[in-house]
Order: sequence, then structure tokens, then C-alpha cells
Amino acid sequence: MENPFGAQTDSESGSAKSYALMTARGPQNCIESLHHPRPRAATRAGRSGVQSDYGSSKNLETKTPNSCPRKPTRFLTALSWQYPNEGVIKINTDGCRKGEDGHITARGVLRDSSGQWMRGFAVNLGIGQVLEVELWGIYLGLKIAWDIGCSSAVVLESDSATAVHLLNKNVEHFHPLATMLWGCQDYINKNWVCSIHHVYRECNMVADKVAELSSCLELGLSTFQDPSDSIRSFLSEGLLGVCRP
Repeated sequence: MENPFGAQTDSESGSAKSYALMTARGPQNCIESLHHPRPRAATRAGRSGVQSDYGSSKNLETKTPNSCPRKPTRFLTALSWQYPNEGVIKINTDGCRKGEDGHITARGVLRDSSGQWMRGFAVNLGIGQVLEVELWGIYLGLKIAWDIGCSSAVVLESDSATAVHLLNKNVEHFHPLATMLWGCQDYINKNWVCSIHHVYRECNMVADKVAELSSCLELGLSTFQDPSDSIRSFLSEGLLGVCRP
């Protein structure tokens, strides 16, 4: 089947081989195969951290009519993708769950400090839950960034506030996704400056759109060296700072 992303699938990469088990064992078994003997909080003083950040915005005030003095002033907030600091790599990830059967896929985009595409990825996980797929997106985004040599400073943005919150605390052993959370925290705590932020969907449009194009991919991980034409327009909007209410 033709790849809708306009790029060759990196089926021979180490990441793709690592997730070949998905086709036979399913995502839950693959998650359980990540072995981390103890919970680790995603904190390293002066090096890494997980934060909640809603992205830069422009507040456009809309006043209520004089006849309704009791109603508070309301604001329309416009949001857009923001450039990282010089030398920092930004990763945007997103998960998607569709259909009555709960088919899940995760996607992500890596961009440099000038907003240029570095790498994209997609993983078809089969059947699962929303939080599960959001964590897969975060885990794979960090793993790919590390594997391609982004060893200085990395910022990851996710529109899953729950995932970001869980990564900022000690994970209990009885949590159903504990192994997945520990895997993410291990990458956060590697020898680099890494932070994870929650942003609204409007600040995460490229990853969000890539996530929508997942149903035609086979099970497993695919990486993309270049964006497709359908994604380029959203990349351009990010470079221009186009805001969305």
C-alpha cells in the first residue's frame, strides 16, 4: 500500500525492529516487555523536568454588553506553535483512537530551533486506550531524538495533560501503565536537558494532523525523513506563527 506521508518507511531502523513484536503480540505485551525494576520520578535537578505549559497565546478581549453587568469579561485566546530556543530540538507528539474497536496510533514530529523538519514517526499499535497511545507517542519521540543524536537540549510538547501530570510524579507499581511511564522517565532522565510540557491542541497541529493519517499503516513503527505535501501547509503555518482560536 502506498505510504500517504510521501516518504520511505524506515523499516530497517533499530526502532522499527524493536517494535516488530507488535504484529504478533499486541501493544500490551510489548509494553510489558519494557523492563524497569523500580519507579523513577522524572526529575533531575538542573537537567530535566516535566512541566505544564499551555503555549504562547494572544488574548483578544471581548466585552460583554452593558446590559449584563454581572457577567465576567470573556477572552478569546489564539494559540500557535512556538519556536524553541536556539539549539533546542522540539518534539510534538499526539495519539489517536478511532472506531468502535478502539484502534490506536501515535505520531510525532521533531523540528529544530528554526522550525525545520528533522524527523517524523508513526506507530500503529492495534487496539488500546487513549492514555496508552499518548504515552507511546512521548516514549517514541524521546527515543528517536536520543537515537539520532539530539543529546543537548530537547523540549517535548503533548496535548495530554494527564500524561504530563503522571510523568511528573513517582509511579506506583500497581498503575496499569507503570512500565510505560518508567520507560518515558528513563529517557527524560538521560544525560541531556529534557523537559516535557502540556500544550493545547492548537499548538500541536502538525502532530495532530499526522496522527489522523494512521489507519492505512501496518502494525509497527515507521519513520519519515521528509513531510508529505498534506503536512507541509501546517509546517508553514507554524513557521509563520499562524494563530488558531
